[in-house]
This record gives sequence, structure tokens and C-alpha cells, in this order.
Amino acid sequence: MTNTDSVQNDSPIEVLRDDFRRGDFRVALFDFDGTLSLIRRNWQAVMIPMMVDVLRSTGTGETPAELEQHVEEYVMRLNGKQTIYQMIQLAEEVLARGGKPQDPLEYKQQYHDLLWEKVIKRIEGLRSGERTREDLTVPGTHELLSELRDKGLQLYLASGTDVHYVRDEVEVLGLSEFFGEHIYGALDDYKSFSKKMIIEQIIRDAGFEGHQLIGIGDGFVEIEEMRRAGGVAIGVASEEETRTGVNQWKRERLIRAGADIIVGDYRHRDRLYEVVRSMYPQFDRSRLLIKPLNERIHDIQHDSLLPLDHDPPALESAEMKDLATLGGRLVAAREKGAARLMLMGAHVIRAGVGRQLIDMMERGLITHIGMNGAGPIHDYELARIGATCESVARYISSGEFGLWRETGEMNDAVARGAAEGLGLGEAIGREILEGDFPNKDTSVLAAGYRLGVPITVHIGMGYDILHEHPNFDPAAFGTASYRDFLSVCNTVEKLEGGVFLCFGSAVMGPEVYLKALAMARNVAHQEGRKICNFTTAAFDLIRIDGDFHAQAGGPESGEPHVIGYDRLKEILGRFAQLKIGLLGDLFLDRYLDIDPSVHEISVETDLEAYQVARVRNQPGALGTVMNNLKALGVGTMVPITVVGDDGEAFDLLKELDARGIGTEAVVRDPARQTPTYTKPMKQDAAGVWQELNRLDLRPREPLAVESQQQVLARLEEVFTTTDGLIVLDQVPEEGWGVVTPAVRDRLAELSESHPEKLIFVDSRSHIGRFRRGVLKPNLHECLRGVGRDPSDDPQLGRDAAGELSRQNDQQLYCTMGADGILIVDPEAEPIHVPAYPVTGPIDIVGAGDSTTSGIVASLLSGATPTEAAAVGNLVASITVQQLGTTGTATPAQVLERWNETHSA
Repeated sequence: MTNTDSVQNDSPIEVLRDDFRRGDFRVALFDFDGTLSLIRRNWQAVMIPMMVDVLRSTGTGETPAELEQHVEEYVMRLNGKQTIYQMIQLAEEVLARGGKPQDPLEYKQQYHDLLWEKVIKRIEGLRSGERTREDLTVPGTHELLSELRDKGLQLYLASGTDVHYVRDEVEVLGLSEFFGEHIYGALDDYKSFSKKMIIEQIIRDAGFEGHQLIGIGDGFVEIEEMRRAGGVAIGVASEEETRTGVNQWKRERLIRAGADIIVGDYRHRDRLYEVVRSMYPQFDRSRLLIKPLNERIHDIQHDSLLPLDHDPPALESAEMKDLATLGGRLVAAREKGAARLMLMGAHVIRAGVGRQLIDMMERGLITHIGMNGAGPIHDYELARIGATCESVARYISSGEFGLWRETGEMNDAVARGAAEGLGLGEAIGREILEGDFPNKDTSVLAAGYRLGVPITVHIGMGYDILHEHPNFDPAAFGTASYRDFLSVCNTVEKLEGGVFLCFGSAVMGPEVYLKALAMARNVAHQEGRKICNFTTAAFDLIRIDGDFHAQAGGPESGEPHVIGYDRLKEILGRFAQLKIGLLGDLFLDRYLDIDPSVHEISVETDLEAYQVARVRNQPGALGTVMNNLKALGVGTMVPITVVGDDGEAFDLLKELDARGIGTEAVVRDPARQTPTYTKPMKQDAAGVWQELNRLDLRPREPLAVESQQQVLARLEEVFTTTDGLIVLDQVPEEGWGVVTPAVRDRLAELSESHPEKLIFVDSRSHIGRFRRGVLKPNLHECLRGVGRDPSDDPQLGRDAAGELSRQNDQQLYCTMGADGILIVDPEAEPIHVPAYPVTGPIDIVGAGDSTTSGIVASLLSGATPTEAAAVGNLVASITVQQLGTTGTATPAQVLERWNETHSA
């Protein structure tokens, strides 16, 4: 696809491929000659004739025109590589014609001598002042480099010209400050330098990925290599003689090389930034037809505004009592000098209460009004033409909705105000008050500007009709609206003893209030102040059910926020000191990644033979818990388990060793098959990995007596030297897994004799047979544990959890998937710790093990049960989003997830 953006015909920006990855650029790699510098301009006019003369001397009879065409082809194909490669090609051409070539270095010296005559004159002219740096650079070079540097990009320069020439010429053109030490050029040992090497070095040493690179040049090589690395290749078809427009000869060759974008120079770099930064094609607002407001049918007239002495309809007695209380609080706040903040939706203006709002401001009952982006539109139109509000149904069908000339004037007012340092509401209020507006006396924004009462506007891009207009300046609106947000934050700092009113705003009002309150309290805590005693009132069309006076955020409220950030960070920070024992069934998880692009039918069976492109191994079952503990930063783990003496055992122990997990307590039984889950994985049409039918290899007979005795012996050693023990009972057949009845009995004895030490049990099939220990079943396992049908209503599992906890006489953590965790204590009411919300596709494989890891590590680090459950939920909310593998979560990810849920 080709899209020529002809901002001006003399220097278009031509997008040849619009599917490249945009937006996350960190590095810009420039060619030099013809891309930035014009000191060596028209070097081709020196090199090509020289080579034609050399080839003519071979006496082949080729005409000068034929030779020129041939030489031009390979010279430009090698453009961007070191000059020596063009000379090597010349020597090969001479040899192919039966001549005796000179050494390529000699040809190179001849070329440099001829070119230098032109170069030195240009440099001397520059130094003498006869020429300027702008004369000898591609237009816009200095500005482009300065702006890219200011945008945070690292700048590199790589040229095929000898490096000492390049550095001298970069210096004389005043470009050294932009590149620093990142200037590269040809070396005597030409094999030790290439642009491909520079790109690989950037990716390798600086830690960048290919798509984070922009390559800018006028030669084949940099374009091809940048495309090969996965970056964006910008071809510079600079017209070196006239310094304007596009050189079509260069353009054609750059297109053949695979350039993504073609530019002639950098004068229109703002448009270039838009092209490479914007992810998607943009709508051209200049095509819009804007009509005057006198052609619009208005739904609300100015005479519908309520008079100040309007008698409102009667309210219920309870509501009247609340209003009386609220009025008293506003008066008290005024006397204290505390904030009286109102945040509201646009319908409040449309309801015709402008006079009442102005009266409350004049009497000091309101010290700040914040509104959404539609509020000032209605206020402005009422003041400007005495009418507002249009039928969406009527005008959306004709494509005229919101596209009215006088309304668009607000954009210019905001742009002017933003440039002067005003907020959005302040700029519009001034425009109304100082303008020739017939109804300015009933304008809320004008009154605010007149009285010095902040009227702030909190926008969302694309929410309001102003954003449709060609003169809408998003930078100005964003800057002005953010000033308004900071103004709200300043008001909220004075909210102690004050009043916050939220009218007809279910989104903007609460969200702005919460962020402002967080910021204000952050500073207040540092200064030893509190912002906690104030009145809030919400007014909306929809009645609020339930006890809205109750404190929000507790475990019983349904909120998952039961642990603070600092507390979470403190608990996670203790994980590295832990030493945890693990007892149970260790499996090898073997993933077979099938290549979906290769299809082969078996000759023998006539069935498709899946082609495995990669085999991945990792510890499963008990190993999944260890993977999670390791990712969470737990210092030491000591697993007690039984494996065979086979290849699967070799692979499994190799994976443990790679994770730094000791195997001194692992029992080897030559007669036992190492449990293995083989998981064929195949990508679906959306590219998401899906697990096919699993192939299980697990114990088919009871654990050998000798192996059981070794497990019991190792349990004694590990139990006394670790902070706590996790038990994972995976195998469903009684006695076939590592946790046999004899092992369960010993665990009960250890728990009774050491009640201070945590033994945390997770068992798929035998949870009801553990007499001691902190259990972690799900609802179905709770039912099975007390002898009920696990297919019963899962809600009955809550009752079963209580019965199981009393039976075991210890605390129990019942996992309920998306509903979170129920903490059940034998002698207390259950505590519900909700899950953290997860969106998008999920893979619940291993989620229970993730939860176990988070709970146990937290309990052993001093967390309360509720805090530990919250950490378990956090960890699981991360791992279920990792598709095609059994996921893990790091402390950094846990903290980031906490931030996501608390900032949403």
C-alpha cells in the first residue's frame, strides 16, 4: 500500500508500508552522506565516471552508456556499505573483462583523491563563513536530531565513509553533540565493521529489540538491514543539489530496497512523527462541514432556567431530614473555612438550576464546582445564543451532531487560555464574562470567573462534541484540564471538616474525587495531618440500595483491597529469608509445541502426524508450587519426593538444579516410573496456545515400603530445619503417591507436637483423611472431604468447609475460583477474601498451586490469614493470564497488579 502525504509537493512523506509496529521507538540509526550531510554531495558523479574509465581501458567494446548503466546499478546497490566494497566490485568487474585489476584499496584512494578536491572546498567555505551548516546538511537535520534527542531516543550514526573523515565532518557540521561516542565509519580492516554489526550491537549491548529501532538513510544497505532487524526503515530521497523535493532516482532505489517510508528532507518532521508514532490511520478533520447554530433545532431554551425563588416539589420526610443535615454541614464548613466541593454531570446545567448554583457560590456555600466536558458546552451555548441541547437521534443520522460553528469557538478560547496558563473552566468562564454574550448573567462558568470560585472541567478525549471540530487542540485541552484536576486536588487538601457533593455523575465525579483524595492524603500524612472527617453526599436518579453509610473496603464488603501497598511490599520483602520444605508428588511437565504451519499425514495410519517444533520441560505438581515459590523470591526450598531412575527423572532433576533447588531429600526408586504429564500444545486460529489431550504417565501401584521409609526419614530431617511444610497430595489412588496413610499419620503427630509450625495441605482426593494441618481445598474437595457428592451445588461446599475445619480443628482456606477465598476457622465466622478481577482469556492450570505459594510464603512472613489470602489471590490473578504454560508471578508483578486494581 502506498499513501503519499503531500503536505507540500516539494517534500512529501510517502508511506509505502503501513503495517509496521509503531510507538515504542528507543533508537534512531542514521546514515551520514546524503542523509544528514551534503559535504560529499554528488559523490556518485565522481565515483561512477572513474569506474567507467577503468572498465573502458579493458577494451571490451562496451559503450560508455552501457558501462555507466552497469556501474550505476552496482554502486547504488552497495550504497551504505563501506566504500571498499564498491572498489572490490570494480576489481571483479575488471577481472571478468580479462583485465588486470589494481588492489581495491588503490582504487579507493584514487576515488578519495578526486572527491577530496570538492570536499575540502566545501569544508573551507564552511570554516570561512562563506557557507553555513544549513547549506551543507539536509534541510531540517539539526532540528530533527534535537527533537529526537529531547523525545528520549538514543542516536547512532554509521557511515560507509572512513571513520576519521566522518568524525571530522560531523564535528564541522555541529552534529557531534547529538551522537557522542556513537559515531561509526569504515575501518582499514573492513571486515570488522558493517551497519549490520552496528544494529546487532545496539540490540545486544543496549538491550533493545528490533522493533524499537528506526533506521534513516539514503542507501540500500541501511534500509535492508533495518528491515531485517524488524525496525522501521525511512528512506531519504534527498535532492542534494537543490536541497528541495524528492530525488526520483533515489526514491525508486529506496523503494526496491524495502523502505517503509520515503521523505525528501526533514522540514515536515512533525508529520513524520505522527506517521511513526500513531498506531492507526488518522481521520482528516479538514473534510468536515461545520454549520451555524441558527440551523439547529434546540431542545432547551434559556427561558426554561428556573427562577431563584422556584419552589421545588416536596420530598419524603427522610430525604428532607438529610437535606437539612447537609445544609447545616455546608454552613459549618463555611464557618471553618473548609472546602465545599461539588462535582457534577452536564445534566445539572440542563436541568435549569444555573441561578441556584450561582447563588450558592455568592453565599459561600460552594467554593469549587467541577463538571464533565459537556457541562461548559451547555453553559456556553445558553449564554451565547439562549438555547442548547440537540437531538442525538435527529443529527447523528445526518452526520451533523455536534458540528456547529459557534460551539467550536470554545476550542479557540481554551487554546488561548491554555497558552496563558489558565485552566479549562477558567478560560471558558473568562471568554463568556468578557465577551458579548446576552445571557452571561446566568452562566455558571462566568460567575465562577467573576467570583474567583474555581469552575473546573474534567474531560475524556472523544467524549464531547468539541473534540469533533478541526480546531480542537488536544494538547491545549489536556494541559488545561489537567490544571483543573490539580485545582481539585488543592481544594480536597482543605476537605477536613468540609463537604463533598456529587451530582449526577457516576464516573467523572467519583473518579476525580478518589484520585484527588489520594494525593491530598499522601501529603497530609507526611505533614502529620488527617483528611478523614468530612461529609459526602451523592445525588442521582438511581437510588442507592444498601447501607451506604457503612465503611467500604473491609473483607466482608466484597472489596478485594484487604492489604495495603506498603504492607504487601513488607511481606514480599521477607520471602528471601524463608526456607520451606515440600512433601508430595513431583511430576515432570513436558510440553510439546506443535508447529501449526507444517502438516504431514502418516503413511501408516492416514492420520495427521503432529510436527513438534520444540520440547519444554518443567517441574509439575509439587514442582509447580516450587516454580511459584522460586518466582516469588523464596530463598530455599527442600523437596521430599520419590522419582524413578529413568530419563524423565534425569530431565526433572535437571530442571530443579537449573532453578537452584536442592535434591538431597529426593528418593530415587529404580523400580518406579517418574510421573510425567506430556502436554501437546497447538496454536488456534487466533494464535493462542491450546492444550490437546494430555498423555499421563503416573504410578500404577502402591509406593514401595522401602521408598516410604526413606520418605519418613527425610521428613524428620526436613521438618526440623525448615520454617514450614507444604504437602501436595496429587495421586488419587490411596497409597500410590508419596503421601501414604503412614505419612499422613506422621504429619498429624508432628502437627500436634509442634502446633507453632505451619503444615499446609493440598490434596485432590484425600483432604478429609488429614487429621491435622491447615487445609486448602476447593468447594468440590470440601464436599468430598466430608463424604458428600462433589457434584452437588458448590454453594453447599461452604457448609462442608466449616464441617471440615471443625473436623480437623484447624484453619482452612477454601478456594472458590473467581469468587476468591473463604477462610474458615473452627470457632469463628468465615471471612470472605474476594478475588482480584481478571479480564481476557485465562488458563486456570496451576492456579491452585499459585495460591498455595502466595498464602504459605505470606503466613511464614508474618501476614495475617486475610493478608495471606489476599496475596494468594493476587498471585493467582497473574498466573491465570499466562496462556499455554503453568504460570508464575514475581514480587514486582504482584506489586504492579496491586497498583492496577487500586488505580482502576
